[in-house]
Amino acid sequence: MVSIIVPIYNAQIYLGKCIESLINQTFRDIEIILVNDGSTDNSLSVCEDYGKKDSRIRIINQENSGQGIARNKGISVAGGEYIMFVDSDDWVDGHIVEKLMDSLSGNGADIAVCNLYRTVINEEKIAVKYEELFCDECLERGRDKNYVFRISSYPVGKLYKTELFRKTDFSFPAHFFEDVAAIPILFAYAGRISFIGEGLYFYRNHPGSTTSDFNKLDDRIKCLYTLVDLFKRHNLFGQYHDEMEQYIGRRLKINYRMVRRVCNSYCKGFVDLQNDFYAAYFQGNGKLKEPKVVTWGSYNLYTVSKIIMNSEPDEILQEYYGFQSIISLMNKNSRDLNFIPVLSDNPFRKMGIINDFTNRFLQKNIADFQDADVILIDFLEERYDIGLLGDNYFTLSDAFLETQSAKSMKYETLLRFDENTTRLWKESCGRFIDLLMRYIPCEKIILVRMKLCENYGVNHDGISGKELIAYPEVKKIKEINGLLDLYYDYFVAKCPGITVIDHLTGKDFYYTSQQFRHGCFPWHINQMAYSKISEMILQKLHG
Repeated sequence: MVSIIVPIYNAQIYLGKCIESLINQTFRDIEIILVNDGSTDNSLSVCEDYGKKDSRIRIINQENSGQGIARNKGISVAGGEYIMFVDSDDWVDGHIVEKLMDSLSGNGADIAVCNLYRTVINEEKIAVKYEELFCDECLERGRDKNYVFRISSYPVGKLYKTELFRKTDFSFPAHFFEDVAAIPILFAYAGRISFIGEGLYFYRNHPGSTTSDFNKLDDRIKCLYTLVDLFKRHNLFGQYHDEMEQYIGRRLKINYRMVRRVCNSYCKGFVDLQNDFYAAYFQGNGKLKEPKVVTWGSYNLYTVSKIIMNSEPDEILQEYYGFQSIISLMNKNSRDLNFIPVLSDNPFRKMGIINDFTNRFLQKNIADFQDADVILIDFLEERYDIGLLGDNYFTLSDAFLETQSAKSMKYETLLRFDENTTRLWKESCGRFIDLLMRYIPCEKIILVRMKLCENYGVNHDGISGKELIAYPEVKKIKEINGLLDLYYDYFVAKCPGITVIDHLTGKDFYYTSQQFRHGCFPWHINQMAYSKISEMILQKLHG
């Protein structure tokens, strides 16, 4: 049986939709534990009405104690072998319990996780940024302990074995942001965690949500103290020290951004509180700082940048330059191609095309990048042919070729595998390197040898038995990857002293997720690959 715990406080407007989504689950062996946490509206009456209709509903009424304590009460009375949490203003897909159970039992996991969707007032679906790319896969503690702090700490959208709560003597703290403090300890004890690459939980974001209240500053710090204390109490602090340091650094950065957006006058005192905490546990290495990452390369590298910086997409885009070949970058004799209209319905792709046509990377003045903490580069965009219009070169990316501009323009095509194109690339790359070396110290440059995936699949963990499938065009992919290797080798030989992230394609994690949200193509990988590459980069950055 699955025990579904719903903490409730003044949620009468949304509660009916929440409960309806639970009683109509395709998996029928459930109990629904509704914990009314001292609501002052008609939430209790709503619970009682549904309790009369469905015998699987259990109602607990208590004085207002907070969401964490309400969840604890539900855990203490849960009779199921599995536990799931749902917030009272959210709702779930009718198959969520069934699919999480199938994933958990099919992979021999202790926790199963699905994707979440954030909903706004008009209930338009928007993927939650923390888990929007998770595909069907499984993580095992013995193989990768980093996942403890890589998975979002939302309690919802997950199915847990009840025994995890019992053997850890688990309880949520009473303060706000209790999930940040408590949930990672469950991940640390889980032998295996499975993921579903499907959005099954609908998270409602509105002004009344507890997570929308940015004024509880003390609790934002308190939850981090609680997190560290929990790991110390379980004798896990030393084992997870480095991973926790990175995780807390990300949390500090998120908190700082939230406070800065709401009330800039709070920032100084808030930063002092956070730095005091960091100094107490991590030798004072964690002064709050907004790292600057400049990214020149593929969408994969853009995604890695988001993970490294834990930033909003709009922030990353300010320093992201994609859909561009080095040939195009270094050969704009008439300065730009502004006279060509760029018609694209995709803002991300449109911006990439405009950057290529206008050469924004160089127009911005590369000397401005000297204050960057790191410059990430890959050559995956070098798989494209090159266009020549007059004396201007531009990149024949798929983003450009799908536009009306591409259909109406008359230009010459330089084939990527032509010897003259290779010669032009090397000459252009030499000038690009000279430009970088003039302004950017070698230690700030990280070259990520990103290549096309030769395989795709749903899962490949050595456990599930699901094999990867070779792309039908794998022969062509290998040819392109061979050319990319030539480019990477050339760059490394000319830039001694830079950091190189290498040996990716030989790893078992380097494949395309069959459920990748932008399509199953060789130039996409999967969420775990993004995370692992991010970790490789962070390890290099931190020495």
